[in-house]
Amino acid sequence: MSNPFAQDAWDPFGAAPRGGIYNSQQAQQRELSAQIRLPPLNPKTAAPLKTLAAGLGCLFAGPVGDGGQLLHWSPNESGSTLPPGAHPCPSGDHDSAACAELTPRSIEPAKGRVTALLLAPGPGMLWAGCSDGVVHCWGLCKDGTGTAARWLHSWQAHGGKKIKALALCPTGRLFTGTATGALRMWSYGSPAFAEQAAPRLLRQLCKLDARSGVQLPPHSKVIALAVSAGGRVLWSAGKSTISLWSTHNGECLGTISSDSSEQQQQQQYAQQQYGGYAAMGGMQQQPADINPRIGLDAARLAGQFERPSAELLAADDEAVDAEKDAAAMLINTGVKAMGKASKLLGKLGKNLQEKASKMLDEGRAGSTDLRYDGSATSAYSSSSVSAASSYAPGAAGAAAAPKSADAASKGDIKKLAAAADGSIWVGFKRGVLDKYSEAGQLLWSSTTATAAAAAAGVFRPAGITALAAVGSSVWAGDNQGQLWVLDARSAALQRSWKGHVFPVRSIAAGGHLVYSLGKAGSIRAWPALPPPPALTAAWQQDLVECLKEQQLTVLVGTWNVNETKPSRPGLQQWLAERAISAQLVMIGLQEVEMGTMSVGKDAITQYLAKSKAESATAAAQAWVAMIGEVLRGVGDFRRVGLRQMSGVLVLVFARAELEPHIGEVATASVACGVMGYGGNKGAVAVSFSLFRRRVVIVSSHFAAHQDKVESRNADYAKIVRHLHFHNVPTDKPQQQQQYEASDVVVLGADPCADPNSSNSSSRRLGGGSPGISPRKTPRGGANADAGGSGGGAAAAAADEEWGAGMRDAELLVWVGDFNYRVDRPDGFVPDESDPENNPIGAQLYQYVHRKISAKQHLALLSGDQCLREVARGAIFHGLAEGPISFLPTYKFEKGRESNALQPFYDQGEKKRVPAWTDRVLFRGSGPQRSALECNAVEQRSDVRVCLAGPQAYNSLMESCSTGGALPTWLEVSPAAGVVGPGGCVAIRVQGTKAAQWQAAGGLRCELCVLGCVEGSVDSSRWPVACYRDAPQVHVALP
Repeated sequence: MSNPFAQDAWDPFGAAPRGGIYNSQQAQQRELSAQIRLPPLNPKTAAPLKTLAAGLGCLFAGPVGDGGQLLHWSPNESGSTLPPGAHPCPSGDHDSAACAELTPRSIEPAKGRVTALLLAPGPGMLWAGCSDGVVHCWGLCKDGTGTAARWLHSWQAHGGKKIKALALCPTGRLFTGTATGALRMWSYGSPAFAEQAAPRLLRQLCKLDARSGVQLPPHSKVIALAVSAGGRVLWSAGKSTISLWSTHNGECLGTISSDSSEQQQQQQYAQQQYGGYAAMGGMQQQPADINPRIGLDAARLAGQFERPSAELLAADDEAVDAEKDAAAMLINTGVKAMGKASKLLGKLGKNLQEKASKMLDEGRAGSTDLRYDGSATSAYSSSSVSAASSYAPGAAGAAAAPKSADAASKGDIKKLAAAADGSIWVGFKRGVLDKYSEAGQLLWSSTTATAAAAAAGVFRPAGITALAAVGSSVWAGDNQGQLWVLDARSAALQRSWKGHVFPVRSIAAGGHLVYSLGKAGSIRAWPALPPPPALTAAWQQDLVECLKEQQLTVLVGTWNVNETKPSRPGLQQWLAERAISAQLVMIGLQEVEMGTMSVGKDAITQYLAKSKAESATAAAQAWVAMIGEVLRGVGDFRRVGLRQMSGVLVLVFARAELEPHIGEVATASVACGVMGYGGNKGAVAVSFSLFRRRVVIVSSHFAAHQDKVESRNADYAKIVRHLHFHNVPTDKPQQQQQYEASDVVVLGADPCADPNSSNSSSRRLGGGSPGISPRKTPRGGANADAGGSGGGAAAAAADEEWGAGMRDAELLVWVGDFNYRVDRPDGFVPDESDPENNPIGAQLYQYVHRKISAKQHLALLSGDQCLREVARGAIFHGLAEGPISFLPTYKFEKGRESNALQPFYDQGEKKRVPAWTDRVLFRGSGPQRSALECNAVEQRSDVRVCLAGPQAYNSLMESCSTGGALPTWLEVSPAAGVVGPGGCVAIRVQGTKAAQWQAAGGLRCELCVLGCVEGSVDSSRWPVACYRDAPQVHVALP
């Protein structure tokens, strides 16, 4: 590949996302990368990748299944990523690079998942260790069309024990380590590697305890293995100890330990399983404790080659006795069964333990400054120096170097990496990175960074989760998706950026490219060396040109159904005609069910069976089924997601043609009701990716009652802070997050425009910078026409607690019964002389009704609590609402069929004041400046949305769900006057029960007036009653 970083060469991988930041002061930069695999659209069925291996121009990832399968990519000059002669993996997503599935062809079917990978470019071989203790081996052959893999052999390396790590030395010796702490040395007989024959077991590596005489496994659990660049020393890491071994004969050269608890576990494990590890035929060696200040003695390191090799020792005792090995397997199975039972019981207290541990960690971090004072030699206390003076390399019972001041702050060992300069790098759970010499001398530690350097953002990973040596550099990945590149010699930070949204699971070097695997399953390829700025700029320009814009129409609705049952005619009137031009339909319902029983059942569901929250109760399922039937009557709609919490429900439907582009579906809920935890109030949400852009729809029901404004504001604050989806990180804002795709989705379109026309004007629903909280852009004042939220500095301060669930959505739609009422509108002057007999609430009730009767309801918006709170920056930051022109939506008489011509508002004793409680708000990639106009184009990758027109935001007053029929109303001509009995009038009938009156849009006809029912002479329109058996209408006349 002549130009591996050019966009045309990597077009099959798709467009790369933005990178992260170098430090807190620098502007965000875009890193050059190629997207090999996007996060799976359906994670439940996709391969749960955990490890990578790269080399010879190809990439491998696993596990895929329970049969030792791997995914195999082999890019070539033609742009294809499939290996020569291979077929695409059927489970791969259409927008990810094509790959093949690599399956071992052993005589006995493989039954374990791949847990460790090792690729040796020299001999061209790939090893895969599995959960059942089997190792599979493939030979790699590279030609002009790519790299092909050919299965060579498989063997049972560890009886039923999960293989956690593999390592290879230049002499052809292979090392395998397991989750139970076992470590074995294998040999292919020569550096040339016999391709057909499986390797021969040379030694089971173990250590001799000086006090008990019991042979111990190297670790309670092998975490990682690494062979130094010189090939003389094997490093094995447990949770808190590191052991050094001779690759010549398997002798244990010494141990670096920061905690004695693992050594105690090793002793117990050996006694319980083997009655002493000698039964396993291991090499008996009593290791010396290595003082990291000085490392191993050079004479001891060189002296290993004067003793017999592992091959000669293995010839004497034939390594491991198979029968004893089988017996150990049987014992191990029993121990595992007991461990599983204990683990099951321990799950009950797991959450409490994690919370307690987190609090303890925070307390430690806040109470002490655990840092070295500037150099590796001064990293240890005076007691360490004293211990070093009595240290004799190789002597039995040599004193261990006491723990350094920061030993507790490092956490467990997570990764090892052998650099080209002979050094060994050790990564710890809490973000510490240490550099050792081949002989175990500590050369550098990230804790030696000064406070000033740390503040400038030198090397501050959240926790090491991946580590790899790449040429003269060392690459590290942390649990926040950040990638760090350090110089292997000087340990100076060279680069750092946001590589993944979730923690980095694995890093693998393959020539001039470095691959990283994120926890969500995404794989990216990065240049091993920073490309020239000119090349990066050209690549970015090419990337913009290849983006494809999509325009979609979205139908959004919200309805407080007040425990009624769904009506097909009502839903057809509400949704059917409007859904004809829509590609997405998002619906929020409230009060689907109510009562103490519903709240109690929901609490049990949320805490003990969360998956059932996505299946809906019987009452909710009736609505879901009926809505689905109505939508399928106008198009091929498929359900995307659903979430219920007591009476609050949200559901999403999409047309079938969008189904291949939709995935990563997740749901969430936040309860704000009874005692702050009841599901009768709060929010439910569905999140999904569409063309790899994250869309979130939230349905809410806030606190009720006229005067509970602060309670409603508190519900809003709790929801934006705590709404969280399992596939969205919770720790920090996603810095310039981009869903890795080559297409840009622009949601919303002119319903009258041809969606296939390149000249159609865009009338869309939002905009801004993806992944950035709406608080970061100044806002102007809010008004009913513009619909943008305001509040200035107050809004910015109040919005600091936005959680990632909503903050990082690139299209956010928030619907619901927010319960904000009308309170003291302009022009309302209450009489406060007799508040007992003439309360202000009753006066407001009468005032609002008079305004509605006089068709002056829009004047009441001056008293709308929601608009007031938005204007002062308390709620809905960065969201927009369309201009309100419809009647108040709260609260109608239950059982009466209201309509826009004759709304029957609540006439009960409570005198509920009509209000606009049901609302729809939205934004695109950034703060929405106007509901009627899209934000200015800042980047082509922005999601920009707006209403199709002023009337696109409306309320359907005619719909009801009580009697199975729509309300009936008529228009009379002339508009005023008296029509006598027997006279004829022109009328328009809509929604009657009779079949002949169900035509869409009503039917204009002439009917004879037979008599009067109700109404008045000066009315221009009258309510009517329609008889099923005859098309006769009784008109109210005096």
